[in-house]
Amino acid sequence: MGFMGGLFIIILAGIVADSLVKIVKHRAGTPRLRADLEDLRHQLDDQANRLTDALASPSRPRRGTFTGKMIRSIRAVVTLLVAAGCHRTQSTQSREVSIRGYGPIEAGMTVGEAEKAVGRAFDRSEALEGGCHMVRLAGDSGTGPLFMVVDGKIARVDVTAPGIQTSHTVAVGDDEAKIAKVYPERITVSPHKYSEGHYVTVGPRTEADSGFELVFETDSQRVTRYRAGRLPEVEWVEGCS
Repeated sequence: MGFMGGLFIIILAGIVADSLVKIVKHRAGTPRLRADLEDLRHQLDDQANRLTDALASPSRPRRGTFTGKMIRSIRAVVTLLVAAGCHRTQSTQSREVSIRGYGPIEAGMTVGEAEKAVGRAFDRSEALEGGCHMVRLAGDSGTGPLFMVVDGKIARVDVTAPGIQTSHTVAVGDDEAKIAKVYPERITVSPHKYSEGHYVTVGPRTEADSGFELVFETDSQRVTRYRAGRLPEVEWVEGCS
């Protein structure tokens, strides 16, 4: 392997470790991570070119094709990391909760329209034409968003666990005070029906969004869950019960 081969391995390990740290720290697919990964790739290309030049120097003998393969491997790894970071950014940004719904799924859509918009089916989609149902997208875990379907149409989306944020970056676990900061002059606070907390209701910003609300539930300190969608269903405290 030789000195240069060992050096390449050290560089590859460092790049992968640094990239994994960035991804772990990544929250909600921020554009900053994508920029960091792009910068990482440029740094890699620069270092790889320098090492290639060093190998071509007459002062150091070549040691086969191992290092050339290492250069290609390192570049491939970082290219994959960049692609993954960009994909996560795009997919996460399109899955934020707005006052109308979740990503491309909006209250008022039929089940078929919603499935077409998101490219996935709902659990038990064939049984959602009548009555009120709370369902998830097929394959989602217990932390995925819940959708209220009333008579075959999406009425609202419920978020009950951390990890899914609104278009104004509020998520389960955030301080209640953050809601007023990011939705100024649009909130109404009322006592919670079952705890010492509150309902913090965010009204529409535009006439086009009239008839829709965001409702956050808190324990008086932090957001415990929230929902978004059309009236009157978005205000049903017990859901479909």
